[in-house]
Amino acid sequence: KMGRFSHIYLFLAVMLLSSSVVGVVGRTIEGDFSRSRLLVVLQSAKQKEENSIIFAEMDKLFETTYKVFNGALDEKSKSKDDLSLRFFDQPVTPGLEEGTFDDRVGRTNDDFHYDHLMIMASTASSFRNQGFTNDDVLQFFDSGRNLFIAGSTKAKGFARDMFKEFGAQLYPAKAEITGQAGQVKIQDLEDQGLTATKQINQAIKNTIVNVNSEVAFLGSGIKVDPDNSYSFPILSGNDGLKAKLPSKNVGGKEVKREFLGEDVVLVSGYQSRYNQRAVLSASIEICTDKFINATQVGEDVTTSPNYQFCLETLKWNFQAKSVLKLENFDHSLVDTSLVETGRQKIQEYKLRDEIQVSFDIYEKVDNEWVPFKADDVVLEFIMLNPFNIETMQNTEGAHYNVKFNVPDHNGVYKFKIDYLSPGYTRVYYDEITPVRVFNHDEFPTYDARAYPYFAAVYLLTIAFIIFSASYAFMSDKPLKKMKKD
Repeated sequence: KMGRFSHIYLFLAVMLLSSSVVGVVGRTIEGDFSRSRLLVVLQSAKQKEENSIIFAEMDKLFETTYKVFNGALDEKSKSKDDLSLRFFDQPVTPGLEEGTFDDRVGRTNDDFHYDHLMIMASTASSFRNQGFTNDDVLQFFDSGRNLFIAGSTKAKGFARDMFKEFGAQLYPAKAEITGQAGQVKIQDLEDQGLTATKQINQAIKNTIVNVNSEVAFLGSGIKVDPDNSYSFPILSGNDGLKAKLPSKNVGGKEVKREFLGEDVVLVSGYQSRYNQRAVLSASIEICTDKFINATQVGEDVTTSPNYQFCLETLKWNFQAKSVLKLENFDHSLVDTSLVETGRQKIQEYKLRDEIQVSFDIYEKVDNEWVPFKADDVVLEFIMLNPFNIETMQNTEGAHYNVKFNVPDHNGVYKFKIDYLSPGYTRVYYDEITPVRVFNHDEFPTYDARAYPYFAAVYLLTIAFIIFSASYAFMSDKPLKKMKKD
């Protein structure tokens, strides 16, 4: 038993532990954003020509591979395209952590041919016979990669199952969607539910996509799970859009289900806690050359809202934009006088020390890193709860800094930045540092707050001196005179 000295032993153990973690490098959530291999799975070989404008842009940004579901891109080929996502067909041992080497198959569990996957084959029930399953796609996403899935009114099992995995549900095949196409005219499609909208989610207009003209749309709708904090709408219907779903039996009564305007989500997004991204489109035709040409002004395709919407959304989806990274995190004492005399280290803190923290944040724009500027980046100085919550000052370019005083409470603390803004990747960083008490020779010799006590001592001392002097030199003649009387 440790007895009455147990609290002392516990304190020493904590300080020993803290001294061992002074130099711990902070954790950060960052992916390898230099990867650029994209696999596009098509419904048919002609689909590549039907989407040639957008695919040409993808070819500029990524190392793109095109393959066909239940067929071959080369129509003369007698064998089907291999859609295998992995380098190896044999799966790793279940339960193995990501990146762990598996002796059974001689590889790690995150070996994939590609970094981004774009599935344009909405009518596929399964891809099992051509190289991957639903679980493979989810493992592909969980390994830090990105996913685009296009649905339609004819979507079958695979697309519908995948939508549910990402907090969304594609409307049933029998759903009726009607709307107004406005100025958009596309031959043979006006009577098939063609609509136009520019209802972009306000929260992501500056980070994902923003259009000033109406985007032409033909397809189904999406119901986004309101309880899923990672899923959100990107494009929704305009005021004239109406979606009528098959009635549902609730308690023995047929309940009609209708959604209007912005309640009808047409394209939704998903960003995980670790920054993987998925985009789910209820239309497989929104990015086709036909829709882009029908909405462009003059001969310039870049004026088309469909072109702008598809290109910017896919850039975001495959992390060519709105990606943040934190670099050069540093913390130190403001007053370096004790450091210069060797009495304290630059990153060693005691109670009430003033410290300064700085770091840089960069944003990826069109595959280029540029300084990120914001006024809502917060630093927390935490033990069990935040003792300090400081708003970082963006002084120049990508550089942020702040100064604050260490709390009057010793222990092991953590610097923490957890920045999440709609549309951007999450920036998370933490680093541990101890805060110690004063050494025996570091306490102040005089504390101005104790002036009443000092004054009392001084007054008592002076009074004692006066009394002693008066008593020592007091004359005794009056006493003698009193005796004679």
